[in-house]
Amino acid sequence: MTRATDIEQRASEWIVRAEAGNFTAEMQADMDHWLQDPRHRVTYIRIREAWRRAGRLRGARPLDGEVNPDLLKHSNLTFDEDTPARPKWPVWVASAAALTLITYLVWLLAWTVYAAAKWIPYTTSIGGYENVTLADGSRIQLNTDTQIRARVTAKQRELQLVRGEALLRVVHDARRPFTVRVAGTSVQADPPGRTGAAFSVRLRAARAVDVAVTEGTVLLGPSEHILDVALGRSATPSSSVEAGELANVRPQGVHLEKVGLEELNRKLSWTAGLLAFRGETLSEVTDEFNRFNRRHLVVVDQSIAERRIGGAFQATDPDSFVAALRKGFGVRAEEIRPVDSDDTVIRLSRAN
Repeated sequence: MTRATDIEQRASEWIVRAEAGNFTAEMQADMDHWLQDPRHRVTYIRIREAWRRAGRLRGARPLDGEVNPDLLKHSNLTFDEDTPARPKWPVWVASAAALTLITYLVWLLAWTVYAAAKWIPYTTSIGGYENVTLADGSRIQLNTDTQIRARVTAKQRELQLVRGEALLRVVHDARRPFTVRVAGTSVQADPPGRTGAAFSVRLRAARAVDVAVTEGTVLLGPSEHILDVALGRSATPSSSVEAGELANVRPQGVHLEKVGLEELNRKLSWTAGLLAFRGETLSEVTDEFNRFNRRHLVVVDQSIAERRIGGAFQATDPDSFVAALRKGFGVRAEEIRPVDSDDTVIRLSRAN
């Protein structure tokens, strides 16, 4: 669950970016989507109102130190010539109020700048998705059960992938290359002299990372051994991955493969809520479904584990997939609930 402080930070980012100008229609659409959550909308309105009130106070006390007399226009305290002289404390109160709110404005701006330099976490649950827009305009789609930490400052743009999978569309910034760090591997998008990039990063195991590039070029960090078998490249401390290529980073090295944009789009079908297969084994397919669901598919009969599967299925609808297995592959499915778990298991075996 997103923390209240994270929601406040995102709301402040949207307000600052909107006030700064150059707010594109795409950014507006992203903000509108984020505001659909009632918690987000309430927080956004609260901070926006504080921002606007503070902005109006900037004109209440000019730089020459004179207090705007309109501040007292609606005051119930009046004075006339016959009234004995007394301290004009309402002016001091108004001055103090103006200074207090101006100080708040300065604090809000400073807090926004400071918060932008902090690591901001984003998380999705099993079966969940989230679209994130960073302060520089770069966009991130988080897949199921994913956790990232992002930081954008005046000098650098960084993202840490803690678990799961993310698709990034990085905005070009010649001064600040975008670096993703995951499991000891660095992936640098938007290197000097290049344009922006679109690519996915998936953490499969402790030191198993997949990088798929659909647009532009990314640079992989140093590795002890580079296995460019598919492309026939020479080993280099840093290896570039271009659009239409897939890099599998493993403890033994990095394997680069030219797969084409059509195949990469199939692998990224999760962005549309689908799982698309083209000849994967039943064991591999069930592993993918289990990433998106708490009802796990388990192949208990090894005679069907290597059967090849093709087709597209809703990622969070294992029942439809099981129905297809029953009809087309003669597979028997039995659903059970282990005594030590709240999750259910669907056992797959060959039908007699």
